[in-house]
Amino acid sequence: MYSGPDGLFRTHVDTPRSTNQIGSLVVCLPAAFKGGDLIVRHQGNNVNFDWSSRSDSTIQWAAFYSDCAHEIKSVTEGHRITLTYNLYVTDSGCGSVPRNVNIDPQTLPFHGLLKSLLAEPGFMKQGMTWT
Repeated sequence: MYSGPDGLFRTHVDTPRSTNQIGSLVVCLPAAFKGGDLIVRHQGNNVNFDWSSRSDSTIQWAAFYSDCAHEIKSVTEGHRITLTYNLYVTDSGCGSVPRNVNIDPQTLPFHGLLKSLLAEPGFMKQGMTWT
């Protein structure tokens, strides 16, 4: 959680936890905040994830490779609450994961499925149960 008026995380590259780690997934939970942009940089490309305008009502996310530099700009108001997951690749016999490919997540089948599930009023109404 990063809180206003000065919550931030300076530019860094994550330290992989194993040779199979390929990236990170950051999920921003609904909680109103201003500022707090996630900036991801790789090989001269910069992507700015500005989640503040829909932060009070929308789950938003970004995934990026482990060798990408990234930072969180200052949160100026409210609380920016995220869950961060390490992403790993395993040998499933289906080929390799291409590196350094820019993919629009909205074009992937998983995006449409997740979007339709989250749009259902009763989806996970009781939350999650861990066993």
